This record gives sequence, C-alpha cells and structure tokens, in this order.
Amino acid sequence: MKKFYLFLAFALFSKISLAQYPIYIALTHPRATATAFEMIFRTTDELEVMHEPFSNPYIVQKYPQDHAFVRLLPNPAITFDEVVDTIIEKAQHAPVFIKESAYVLLKYMQRNLDFFKRDQVKLLVYVRNPAKSIISLYRKLPSVDDSVIGHRELWQVYELLKSHKPILVIDSDKFLTDTKNYLNLINEHWSLNIDKSNLAWEPQFAPDWHFKSFYSEVSASQELGGPTPEIGLDISGLPLYDEVKNEEDKKRLQELYKIHFPFYQKLLTTMRPL
Repeated sequence: MKKFYLFLAFALFSKISLAQYPIYIALTHPRATATAFEMIFRTTDELEVMHEPFSNPYIVQKYPQDHAFVRLLPNPAITFDEVVDTIIEKAQHAPVFIKESAYVLLKYMQRNLDFFKRDQVKLLVYVRNPAKSIISLYRKLPSVDDSVIGHRELWQVYELLKSHKPILVIDSDKFLTDTKNYLNLINEHWSLNIDKSNLAWEPQFAPDWHFKSFYSEVSASQELGGPTPEIGLDISGLPLYDEVKNEEDKKRLQELYKIHFPFYQKLLTTMRPL
C-alpha cells in the first residue's frame, strides 16, 4: 500500500512538473517557408527552439544506417519516444517551440495521441500553397514524390487533434503579406509577446539544421521576405511550372499538386479571419 501511495505521489509530481512550461508546436510541410517562421522564435531567449526533432527518428526508420541522410544525424539510433522524453525534459525548464513536418509525425501520433492532447501542448498549422512548395522542393530534391509533399498528412493531423484542442491555421503567403496582424493572432492563440523586434536576426545556420543544403536561403537571411510570385496555371488549373524542362518531371509535379491541393483548400476553410 505504501508503494502505491508513493507511486501516486510521484505521478502527481511528474504531472505538475510536466505542466510547468508550454510546448508550442508549429505543424507544417516541406518548403512552406516555415524555417523562416521558426527564426522569429529563435530571436527570443525565453524559448527553447527545436527544429524538426521527430524527423530524426523518421529518417532512422525510413533509411538504412549507411544512407547519407542517416549519417548526417547526431544520433543515428534515436527513437520517437526518446524525442518526446527530450521535449518533456526541456519543458520542465523553459517553454519549448518546435517546428515539425506533419508527415513524419502522423503514424507515431496515431499510436501516441495522449502526449499531443495534453493541455501543455499548443498547436498551430503553417501551410503554403502546394503550387509553390512543390516546385521549391523539386529544386532541392528533383526525385520528390508523394511521400514528402505533406499537405494530405497535415490535414490528417489536424483532423486527429481538432476535437481535443484549438489549432490556429496560418497560410504562409498571408502571414508574409500581413505579418503584424498575424503575429497578433499567434500571440493571442499562444499567449506570447512576439513583436516587430523579433522580425530581424543575424544570418546563421542553427545547430540542429542537419541538412544544410535545404537552408541556404534562410541561413543567409536577416529578416522575413515577402511571398514569392504566384505560379501560373494552365486552362485545367494545373501549375505551368515553365522552369521544369523535363516533361515527365513536370507531369509528376502536376500530379502531386492535384493530390495535395484539395487538402490545402480544406485547411484554408478553417482559418480564423483577422
């Protein structure tokens, strides 16, 4: 009986300790301009920032140990549960901000939803028109396929959690066009005090940006840029992608757009008006 009460006391202490600081998670997809968004939160000393920590075990599970992606990781044997433990430990000392691609989290989240349902975990979704994110990803990864576009999985994660907690949805282009008002919305949603002083920084590579070729633009930046020009559409509504000279590649990218654009549209219908 004594052991039972000790266990209850420990569990209560752990719960209180865990709830001490919030965990802010920006769920996104590749090439959403979300790393520039992350930089805003790196400008404050109040937050512990983690860049895509769940991508590490995802890569470990997806690729063989001798793959170049795995070799770039600081811990090529890390698990999803270990990442959660690290986040919880950090949140005992300071608020934590995490930027993460939803597609790497989806399967783990489906089996381990309790952590993400905690009141301590605060969520927003940061999404970009797939016409823009797909071509941006193609420039970095010409072999891009359906598994890494991410809008479908972002919607699925939203669906998993929307009944458990409020989730703010932010469109990348709208945020970059009207940053001040969207920061106010984020501050209200997350009870933060991010302001214009957080919109400039020194050029840098963050220590947890392990795949440096993907961060060449943001690492050289000193502030947010504006939205990139709109992508022209053909008469059937598909992106023209004139810069793609290989016709098979162009068709592949257009097919990826057809798959993921409807999920982008669904997410936009959930956005709060300013």
